[in-house]
Amino acid sequence: MTFKSVSITILKYIALLAVAGYLVFAVVRFVRPARDVVCQGVELLFDGDSAGSLISKEDVMGILQKHEIQPVGQAFSDIDMSLIDSVLGSNPYVDTVVAYPNSAGELCIRLSAVCPVLHVFPQEGKEFYLDRSGKTMPAGGESMNLCVVTGNVSQQYAKSSLLALGKLLVDDPYWRLQAQQINVTEKREIQLIPRTGNHIVILGDTADLADKLRRVRLFYEKGMPEAGWNTYSMINAEYKGQLVCTRRKR
Repeated sequence: MTFKSVSITILKYIALLAVAGYLVFAVVRFVRPARDVVCQGVELLFDGDSAGSLISKEDVMGILQKHEIQPVGQAFSDIDMSLIDSVLGSNPYVDTVVAYPNSAGELCIRLSAVCPVLHVFPQEGKEFYLDRSGKTMPAGGESMNLCVVTGNVSQQYAKSSLLALGKLLVDDPYWRLQAQQINVTEKREIQLIPRTGNHIVILGDTADLADKLRRVRLFYEKGMPEAGWNTYSMINAEYKGQLVCTRRKR
């Protein structure tokens, strides 16, 4: 190797070190502002489906104001990030939250909201929401396009027996719009009341719920347009591989 090639190699290493040093400097300076930088604003980021959540950006700002947390105009060194995480994280409609300064000199608050799958009206106690993890939270008059649960149902029964059905209804765009109400009879027979038509769908127990819904949907799409949506008073899907329809009495 010649002296010239050695020199070129050394210069390349020096250039690489310089670039690496600048990148480190840029990350420290711009991604994580110096602690004496003044907060220029608040950026709220929702992870997941914010449309199905029970808390809005306005709600978040209202909670901060209620606790007299006003980050704008303060140095980041004076902003208690852990307090913000604690205050927002204690809200029943918030799942996770983290606050940190972003590259624009703003306080970024990133949170994931709890998204319920059922609105339950138990026989005893107050109404509540049930999320997909089985967590319950108070219902306070929010306008949510959710299937409601009525009848012989308790909080424990909703968690153990209706959660799977709630997730199926929410995750399927068809049933999310079609399912209006779940009613549980005294014998714990699960009934589904759709938005379209004037009939009751009998699901029976919690076995094979996905297959039961599949058969009912197929009948809705293929059979109902010909028979008429008000022809039947009851559609029984609890028997494996079939539907038993009861004609409405005239």
